[in-house]
Amino acid sequence: MSEFVTSTLILAAEFGAVISVFFLIYMVAIYIKRKRDTHLMRDFTSKFRESTGARREKLVQSVGEVFCVDGDAGKGAVNEIMNKERTICSNVLRIFNGKDKSLIMNLREDLDGLSGAYHNLASLRQERPVEAAVSVPQESTGDEDMASTLNVLRTENQRLKDDLKKSLENIDYLQAQYTELFEKTKS
Repeated sequence: MSEFVTSTLILAAEFGAVISVFFLIYMVAIYIKRKRDTHLMRDFTSKFRESTGARREKLVQSVGEVFCVDGDAGKGAVNEIMNKERTICSNVLRIFNGKDKSLIMNLREDLDGLSGAYHNLASLRQERPVEAAVSVPQESTGDEDMASTLNVLRTENQRLKDDLKKSLENIDYLQAQYTELFEKTKS
């Protein structure tokens, strides 16, 4: 063999070895990133599952106290809200995992669905006979009647404020979970 052919073969072998080392390093980096992402997804789902029971009970209690909606109607509204939250979380995990990135286009619709679930809950409150609690006496003869009516209206106003506060807390919770998930993906 000539010296040129031998040196060319040696250079090609060295070049192949260097490329193989870089490829191996790249594959290890991808494996580590996937393992970290998988751990992150499992951690997120386990925390979500652990908090679901407590959140459901708290939401049922809040619906009973703030909206004065008990029984099947209250539980149905809570189930609708929890199902919307679960759908949003599973879609975000699919997007994060890269399985269905087109779901990012549906995120706004999912959030609108969650808002709709809260709106349905508020409409349950409006369907209840509020007139009995806020009724103005037919014969308003004194300051006592006006004071009692004003007191009832203030109580109703406070309930509506509490309702808004609870709804905002739930939305803040979801936003915090999304923020935590996306912050962990940056690292």
